[in-house]
Amino acid sequence: METQALKEKMDKIGVAVSLGCLVHCVVLPLFVTSLSLAGLEIMSNLWIEIMMIVIAASAGSYAIFQGYKIHKQKTVLFLFVSGILFLITGNTHLAGLPEAMFKGSGAFLLITAHIINFRLGRCGIKL
Repeated sequence: METQALKEKMDKIGVAVSLGCLVHCVVLPLFVTSLSLAGLEIMSNLWIEIMMIVIAASAGSYAIFQGYKIHKQKTVLFLFVSGILFLITGNTHLAGLPEAMFKGSGAFLLITAHIINFRLGRCGIKL
């Protein structure tokens, strides 16, 4: 039971971090001009990008794989891995609108994976 509670907590952390990524990658660009005028360069800080991906991947991996042991839904693994790959691609190979689209899509995929994982784990579905 302790493992289940920890998995649920990690799913919630994963959703929160993914929402943070979504806000950072999609909403903040709307305010990029005003941030630049204020001297804040949070949008172009590579270390913030790397840190968010590492936290999302670390917290998410534990929760997703613990849930997978219970429900065996490969769709959850696919959504999670795809989300991480979208975030990495958006941060390393793209710029402008494609970058924001990849990062936003990656965050959305991570959130979706965590919500499905949480629901399947909560229901105790075993396939």
